[in-house]
Amino acid sequence: MKFSSHPVQRVARKSARLSAFTPAALATIATVGAFAGTALAAEDDRPYTFGTTVVSTSWFQGRIYYLKENTSRLPQFENIQPVGTIYASRLNIWPQEFDEGFPGITERFEWFAIDYSGRFWAEAPGTFRFSLLSDDGARLYIDDQELIDNDGTHSPSAVSARATLSRGVHSIRVSYFQGPRFTVALVLAVAPPGAGWRIFDMDDFPPPKDPAEWVQGSISDVQPYVDPAFRQPGRKSPKRRK
Repeated sequence: MKFSSHPVQRVARKSARLSAFTPAALATIATVGAFAGTALAAEDDRPYTFGTTVVSTSWFQGRIYYLKENTSRLPQFENIQPVGTIYASRLNIWPQEFDEGFPGITERFEWFAIDYSGRFWAEAPGTFRFSLLSDDGARLYIDDQELIDNDGTHSPSAVSARATLSRGVHSIRVSYFQGPRFTVALVLAVAPPGAGWRIFDMDDFPPPKDPAEWVQGSISDVQPYVDPAFRQPGRKSPKRRK
């Protein structure tokens, strides 16, 4: 990962994107620990896009779908047909206006969904923390288990969870939908064992070069995660999943 030498400028650029949001929405974003101070400063200067049409087998593959107007939840993707495919190494779309559509695929910028999927390698086993910021709804799955449910039509908000991952290959899926125009957001952050928060990037979790060393990973102890330092006033902690 390339680190910016001008963290203040990085934060300023993101702050400019947030200037049009309501105080309530800004308060929600500001209290999410995964996206505070250092996480903002640590990102590079790549554009904030949902993906590219350039094929990459090691990145997220995102299938784009049209949604009916007034859709309020993620759809059953098996019941609809995709209109195109994009690829992304990371999901790093901070709250901003979106009206450009998907060049080469569709001009639609509202009432769409993207179902991202891929595989990553966890070298060090242990507790991984994940946080998913979205506007509108999104869900995160690891090894076919749901970790985060941030579904529904809402302003930018984040939900976090943690899970124990063994060394090996893990599947990952992020389902996202955008309702009415114009604001979008989709940011997936991770804190690997013994490390701080950063944007989840597929390029940071490559498998061993020798396929003979690849092993299937496993997941366990999935539960919600709330950083006490960034708990939102008046918001109750989520119940632990059984």
